[in-house]
Amino acid sequence: MKKYVLIMILLFTITVKAETITISSNTSISEQTIEEKRDKASNIIIDKGNLKIENSKLRKEGNGELNSFNNSAIFVNDNSKLNTSHLEISTSGTYANGIYLKSNSECSIDNSTIVTDKEYSVGIINDGGKAILNNTTVETREHDSSGIYSIGGKTEISNSNIKSLSVDSPLLQVAANIEIYDSKLLANSSEGIVAIPGANITIDKTTLDSNNMMAKDGSFRNILLYNPNSELFKGEIHFNAKNSNLTARLGNTFNIMNAVVKINLYNNEISNSNGIFLKTYNDELVDINNNVELNLDKQIIKGSIELVKEDILNLTLDKSEFNGSINANNIAQEVNITLSKDSKLTLTGNSYVTSLTNGDYENSNINLNGYKLYIKGEEISKDNIKRLNDNNDNLYVVLGLIVGIILGFSVVYLLFRTRFFKKK
Repeated sequence: MKKYVLIMILLFTITVKAETITISSNTSISEQTIEEKRDKASNIIIDKGNLKIENSKLRKEGNGELNSFNNSAIFVNDNSKLNTSHLEISTSGTYANGIYLKSNSECSIDNSTIVTDKEYSVGIINDGGKAILNNTTVETREHDSSGIYSIGGKTEISNSNIKSLSVDSPLLQVAANIEIYDSKLLANSSEGIVAIPGANITIDKTTLDSNNMMAKDGSFRNILLYNPNSELFKGEIHFNAKNSNLTARLGNTFNIMNAVVKINLYNNEISNSNGIFLKTYNDELVDINNNVELNLDKQIIKGSIELVKEDILNLTLDKSEFNGSINANNIAQEVNITLSKDSKLTLTGNSYVTSLTNGDYENSNINLNGYKLYIKGEEISKDNIKRLNDNNDNLYVVLGLIVGIILGFSVVYLLFRTRFFKKK
């Protein structure tokens, strides 16, 4: 009996050094170490199959090439499924990805670890599938190696740690739906998030800490929302953050280039090192102007908003505070601000806007703080700040006249009726 148990243990802990394992049916793998040292060869390919792998290790050493999928630890082809539990993936070749998902594939990764050690090696590539990560660590250690590269489908991450530790390795590169909950995101030397049209990003109760090195144009970009090519990419970029912590160790928090974006921020802790909250750019080769909708709800922002020519900004504050300057160089095409009565606007520099709508009729929630606020070119000073609602004054006068006339006619009518009936 003891010999039989020993044989079973040896079978389940064997190291497999054979050719690529191809899965085309329902298959389970447990307690195995699978190594692949060849170039352009994956450890496992799931091709119209369903693989459950647990308590195992995959080691990928060979090198691949640009845009190849055949050098991943696991390649999940179209209409295939992967389910992992307590799986350790490590790659040490160039262009050696952890997991690569194709369209209509499904992947559930639980209590697992994915580490890539060489350049051009992404932790997880989602090219049209559905990826669900729970209690999982993804770490890339060399340049040009994103943690998550989501260009299609949907990615859901919870209770996980995602890290990119080298330069030119954005933690998240997104052109699709991605939702992240109760997780820790660390970009040690690159952007935290890079998103293009089609991206819909939601983070909730999550820490995003980015320590970006300087970009080629001299800027520090921690969350970059941009359109690289107006002919190829259409649509908006959506970014939503709730109850999270966004920290930019170097440079701006948000960076927007040639993009139409909608940003919703609710009750986050947001900090940056240089006092710039949001900065826009224009690439003259991309024929799209920046159009930014920024909605703040129970949110405190400290930092300026710097805009370029032809930009449009619509800023809404609800139960929120904004401390900074807006369009200080006065070159944006249009800047519209809406304040709820219980919001506050405090200037830290001269600001130029097109319109300002305030729920506080007395404008007591606006603090010029010694700086100048211009609305359509007219300076609003501390002494005449109540003039912001001159148009509302006129409206109330007109409404008062109308109400007065109606009441007057009503009184006359009642008096006439009373006298008439008395004569009868």
